[in-house]
Amino acid sequence: MRPELGIREATARMSLKTLSLVFLVVPALGLAQESPIGRAPEERGGGGVLVPAATIQPSKAPASRSLDVRTLLPLVGEPVNGFPNWQERVIHEWINRARVDPQADLAGCGTNCAENMGGCYTPQVPLIWDANAGRSARYHSAEMGIQSFFAHDSACTLVSNLNSIYPGSCSGSASCACVGGLEMCNPTCTAWNARIGLFGAGAYGEIIAAGYPDANSAFYGWLWEQASSTSCSFSSANGHRWLILKASSAVGTGYQSVSGSQWGLYYTGDFADSNSPIPKIPSGTHDPQQAGSIDFWANWYDSAPPQSAAVNVDGICYPMTLQRGSASNGAYAALGIAGLGSGCHRYFFTFHDSSGNEVTYPSSGSYGIGLTACNDWDLSRPLTCTSSAMGTRFYTIPPCRVLDTRNPAGPLGGPSMGAGGLRSFVAVGGACNVPAGTVAISANVAVVNPAGGGNLVVYPNGLSSPPTASTLTFSAGQTRANNTIVYLAPDGSFLVKSNAGGALDVVLDVNGYFK
Repeated sequence: MRPELGIREATARMSLKTLSLVFLVVPALGLAQESPIGRAPEERGGGGVLVPAATIQPSKAPASRSLDVRTLLPLVGEPVNGFPNWQERVIHEWINRARVDPQADLAGCGTNCAENMGGCYTPQVPLIWDANAGRSARYHSAEMGIQSFFAHDSACTLVSNLNSIYPGSCSGSASCACVGGLEMCNPTCTAWNARIGLFGAGAYGEIIAAGYPDANSAFYGWLWEQASSTSCSFSSANGHRWLILKASSAVGTGYQSVSGSQWGLYYTGDFADSNSPIPKIPSGTHDPQQAGSIDFWANWYDSAPPQSAAVNVDGICYPMTLQRGSASNGAYAALGIAGLGSGCHRYFFTFHDSSGNEVTYPSSGSYGIGLTACNDWDLSRPLTCTSSAMGTRFYTIPPCRVLDTRNPAGPLGGPSMGAGGLRSFVAVGGACNVPAGTVAISANVAVVNPAGGGNLVVYPNGLSSPPTASTLTFSAGQTRANNTIVYLAPDGSFLVKSNAGGALDVVLDVNGYFK
């Protein structure tokens, strides 16, 4: 099962009040199946398929939004009737993570993202979750799988009361979703933006994918689609990436697994216009769904950086550090948290704003980590914890260099790391006097003169595999640094894994530790 993508040049334009509608679909690449939008899907690598982005270009910018949402949006992050689910939250958070630091995520795209070679994409504010767009998105993922098509427009004329019957009495099959119960245009098939409107959202754009094994790979299928033009503008080739990094206001994401369908797994992102304010924590999730090592990500958006950031997992608070963007508009993470590979675990994000007020995500209840007998969200919440990871305290120290592979060969020195290299280092003791019993260090990690682009992952020794999220990404020849929390094995050791196409040097300075 492989991916597909379809986009054509703007071939239809219609007036919609003050908006102009543009469908974008790529030319057919010799596939046998025809898409209802008029072209066959295009196959892509990475285990999934994509079709062209669709967009409506507003005639003016959306209204400005207030930052203070504590009274306007009391229920932030709480699923409503199962919307969103874990996969949908991953895509939402990945979108916001990419928006605050586009160049970090696009480092893996390189020349495939030709319009970005001149720095086309700059940091943007996060997108809020739109519940109506989310229901539209999941419905579309369901109807594509159940009705065996892959396109933005529906394969039939949708019933006008779809919003009230999905997902209750209607699963997305033609018998309940289509006029007359038939998969046919009567007289015309419902356009993607009209479908979003049926669910009560104002359509701005749409991206779809299918066949990818998980939400992470579907997201990067969209973000890293190939475009050869260097023009910094929306096109049929870069439409998915453009919507993710340039769209304003809101988004709803939809995931559906359809057993026996052509592609199996279907993903949709519906971008919507909204005047609603942006929550201080607009999105957050964990990834993968359950494994021996879990990464936790959440975005922060406020007029000032948070005083603290942590994720409370089963009553243990793991500190989160800024990984992408700026301190007041950035993505924070706790990476490589171990011990969650089985059973059911509960968590929520807890930040304190510049005034000391606690801000949590979700605003009540907690999310679940577990593949069976574990609610994705419920009203239970782990006990409040005032200490750091594993009951430790944080101690600051003057910045001190733990390792530098540019130095002569040694346990904390050379040689340089080769392409795909893996090395183990010990943080405790040594010149920096990090004491025994330290469970994590606060550090600045830098990559120096990499021969090829890629990423670096720093994680505790003893894990069976590296975390899915990188500590920092870089291009060939780019010296780059990032702050992070490095969790240590019981002996004080940690691993550095290079996922780069050539040799590079690594420098790590410690500025504090948890003990």
